[in-house]
Amino acid sequence: MQQLSNREKREFYAGLARLMRSGTALPSALELLARNAPRRLGDFLRALNDRIKDGEPLGDALLRQRPKVSELEASIVTASSRSGHLDKGCDQLARYYEALVRARREMLSRLAYPLVMLHFAVFALNVQLILTKGTVVYLRTVLEQFVMWYAIAAVVWLAWKAINEAARHDVTAERLLNSIPGLGPIRQKFALARFFATLDSQLDAQVNIWEAFGNAAKTSDSARIIKRARAAIPLLQQGERLSEAMAAKKVLPEEYLRSFRVAEQAGDLDAELTLMAQQSEEMAVASLSRWSEWLPRLIYGCVLLYGGWQIVHWYSGYVGAINSYDPFGQ
Repeated sequence: MQQLSNREKREFYAGLARLMRSGTALPSALELLARNAPRRLGDFLRALNDRIKDGEPLGDALLRQRPKVSELEASIVTASSRSGHLDKGCDQLARYYEALVRARREMLSRLAYPLVMLHFAVFALNVQLILTKGTVVYLRTVLEQFVMWYAIAAVVWLAWKAINEAARHDVTAERLLNSIPGLGPIRQKFALARFFATLDSQLDAQVNIWEAFGNAAKTSDSARIIKRARAAIPLLQQGERLSEAMAAKKVLPEEYLRSFRVAEQAGDLDAELTLMAQQSEEMAVASLSRWSEWLPRLIYGCVLLYGGWQIVHWYSGYVGAINSYDPFGQ
């Protein structure tokens, strides 16, 4: 089953939020969005609408679309539908996926030129093979080196995916992932954004505090938050305030807990949770922007090392040929 892209999800939730605010009925809204959507998103919306017309709640209909739909989406949509604020929940999701789209666009725009240079280097630095060993050897060598680079990239990507998946359930794996300079903090900020957005929607729907807290921890996809939230839930069931239970089990960093305590005391926790979710998304994108400044430099470094190795390799072969040359043919 093909996944929906972050861009398609942003388009879906932003459009649904606007139509909900205009008073359009949900089936009519989904039909309108499907007519104007690309094929993959349109098929998804039509399948969703079929279940809505059969009487399923939107949240349950979304869950049946997994893995196209995440736990985060189903949780926020279910809660915001229950509270009568579906437009607000969709706005939260549209903002979250917009942050992911901006982060990806930022990364790709910075990587484009160094990746072009890497490909150019493979072609250019092997051109002497045409003169010494012929076109066939040149093309075979270029192909082998491209296979090598793509294999390295594939191994790194698969390792990242495996560790990232493990970090949803294993605290040690998450600690390892979070120790990666740049990428660790980015992942942590997005986890907090998911946590705050879900908790906001759950509390707005008047879900009991420990259930809302557990759902928010689950959608964070952070093994550490899930483990510590699980330990904090008994305190909530005993009547402890949410901020104090989270402080006791160190669920959140201290800077978030300070804001949380003030908002809880002032009675405007809903507004503070929305703000914290938005700020976490913005900080994640800003961190990615800083990290993406260094990634192209690493690729440039690889290009330089590769170029240096090719020059040394060619020169050593050239010197060897000169030294072995016998002008008398003996």
